[in-house]
Amino acid sequence: MSCLLAMMGLLSLAYAKPTAPEWGDPSAKVGSPPAEINYALIEEEVKSRLEGMPCLVEPKYNSTVRAFVSNYLVRNRENSERILGRAVLYFPLFEKYLQAKGMPTDLKFLPVIESALNPKAVSRVGATGLWQFMESTGKLYGLDVNWTIDERSDPEKSTIAAVQHLGDLYDRFNSWELALAAYNSGAGRVSRAIKRSRSRNFWKIQRYLPRETRNYVPAFIAATYLMRFYYYHQLTPAYPSLDLQFSESMVVHEYLSFFRVAQITDIPLEIIELLNPSYPRGFIPASAAGNTIVLPKRVMPALRDFLALEESGQKEAMTALEGAPVSWEDMQNKDLDKHYIRSIYIVNEGDQLDRLAQVFQVTTHNLMAWNEMVSPEIVPGQEIVVFHIRDVKRYLPETIMPAPLLPAVTPQPAQTVGPSLGTTTPLSEPFVRGKFLCYRANGLETLRDIMHHVPDVSLQDIIEFNNISPANLPKPGSIIKLRKL
Repeated sequence: MSCLLAMMGLLSLAYAKPTAPEWGDPSAKVGSPPAEINYALIEEEVKSRLEGMPCLVEPKYNSTVRAFVSNYLVRNRENSERILGRAVLYFPLFEKYLQAKGMPTDLKFLPVIESALNPKAVSRVGATGLWQFMESTGKLYGLDVNWTIDERSDPEKSTIAAVQHLGDLYDRFNSWELALAAYNSGAGRVSRAIKRSRSRNFWKIQRYLPRETRNYVPAFIAATYLMRFYYYHQLTPAYPSLDLQFSESMVVHEYLSFFRVAQITDIPLEIIELLNPSYPRGFIPASAAGNTIVLPKRVMPALRDFLALEESGQKEAMTALEGAPVSWEDMQNKDLDKHYIRSIYIVNEGDQLDRLAQVFQVTTHNLMAWNEMVSPEIVPGQEIVVFHIRDVKRYLPETIMPAPLLPAVTPQPAQTVGPSLGTTTPLSEPFVRGKFLCYRANGLETLRDIMHHVPDVSLQDIIEFNNISPANLPKPGSIIKLRKL
């Protein structure tokens, strides 16, 4: 399947190191690596740790495994940190489909050696994507590959195909070592090696396999060690920006260029390309069945607004789309995570990280990344950092929709949009009631006024906490919950 691209220092996905210095327990943080690392000095502890770790295959420590582990820990540390950071994006996806098929979740480590968790990776023989499908194998498992789309680079569709492919190989060989070897070089080569060696033990048939396949299981063992024990070796994951972690998909049917999407959403083309690697030409082709676009959650409403206006025939929607979209360089000079709120949750008795992730509508991997956790275990009283979307991007040109973007606190005549920001309308002071910071509505302000009057308050939270809708607007004097304490 691949040339062990994880060993080759693939290009970064423009990920950023964590920016919040207070993440996690300071005593548990990893530090900067020493100037020089002598692998021989730590080899015995690595060997002991590796041979005792849970692993999909027998975790042998031999010279080949040693070379791969050393490569991760010493020679290519920067690439290892990129891989560790990318896991927060892709491991939840891998686990979802592996669990659905009742397959070992440790198979999520396979794309580490296949592609270094880079969905745009391409090997010297043309294998493509996170799971490094050749075109013929990809099409066999339902992946579309043509001039405008390459679903081998689609994280979700390629994962579905890879899980099915791996399941078929395991059904044939009844051994994960042999299934992994067959994934790399083909079932036919593994079957011939079994016949020549008169054995079904991977370690005994190794010498009858191609060189890359002989090294494949050792590489998998080394990748498993990296992902399980990186924190012992002062490796700091290069986590992606929150815009990449908070993403959402949507099906579109009409032709849509990345350039147009960038204009509508005010995010750089580079971000759109990173989240949509299966469209190599920079546009989503028209399709009656529909194609999927992935964007940061906070800007997806803007795209929905624009498509709805376009569908309704309001051509004036296009007038606001002039000039080039924001550049990646401009975004780099700004706070990439300014659109998110950082809050603290205190763990209660009986809390579990996976349940908290469901409550906060994030993944367990998100919570572990934000808190520099190396285990999902939590204890009562522990502080958990959680990020929420602060603001949502909309596309509502004033020439078409002059009404306020947010509902007024009280029903108003159609021509009245409520006081503008910066007016002298008096605003009440927030107060605490129970577990919430609250606000008493005076009937004149809008939700936008309240949100800007009180720091670190999310519009989405206000709406959800108070069940606000056009048919259920707060009345004057009513108490509005702003955020949990």
